[in-house]
Amino acid sequence: MNKLVLALASIALVAPVSMASAAPDKPINAASTDSGTYCIVRASETDPYVADPACEWHTVTKRNRDGSYAFYFYQDKGTLQPGQTAPDSAVKTEIVGYVVAGMPCTGTEVISPSGAYSSNLKCSN
Repeated sequence: MNKLVLALASIALVAPVSMASAAPDKPINAASTDSGTYCIVRASETDPYVADPACEWHTVTKRNRDGSYAFYFYQDKGTLQPGQTAPDSAVKTEIVGYVVAGMPCTGTEVISPSGAYSSNLKCSN
């Protein structure tokens, strides 16, 4: 996973929230989810990332009662794109050393011989 993915994921963390006058359906510290399409994928740890418009991503964000971030989870599933060569055997890369919203993160990237790509990032205090 590279800085672009984290930058895109971080946008969801700092996007403005619209205010409503009615009471919320759930408490401020309830977990919230988001999902969409368009991720970046790569064929190996040393190859560049390439955009995959059909890649599906999902996030879960939870805040403490004081509004600070308590947990963030990102997951995507995509496919290598034309010009990217799938590995002969599955490749799993550990992701360490990232920080999102002040929380330390760990995760993995997995690239399979079929061209399937997936990644996840788990961040918590």
